Amino acid sequence: MDAPDDASRDPFPPAATGAGGPAWAVGSIVAGLLGVLLSWTGVPGLVLGLVAIGLGGTGTWRSGRGLATGRLGAIVGWVLGLIATAVAGGALLLDAWLRWQITR
Repeated sequence: MDAPDDASRDPFPPAATGAGGPAWAVGSIVAGLLGVLLSWTGVPGLVLGLVAIGLGGTGTWRSGRGLATGRLGAIVGWVLGLIATAVAGGALLLDAWLRWQITR
């Protein structure tokens, strides 16, 4: 009779291959915070907001499938990215409108 495999009796199995940490969430939060802080400048806030939206969406998707951790952080970064994009877009539109009013 063969002895059972030692790996099947291990109470602490190794982590799943490819399971990541909260890197997507942290990146999303950092880009979102910088985007909100720089949103009044227009283009830098817009770019950072879009980056935060992408990282937050990817982090949310990956954490929902067990490939990463930090789902709440990814959602927070995504929301910050939306705020930064909206404010920066509004700042760019206001700037364009004011320039148009001056040159008329």
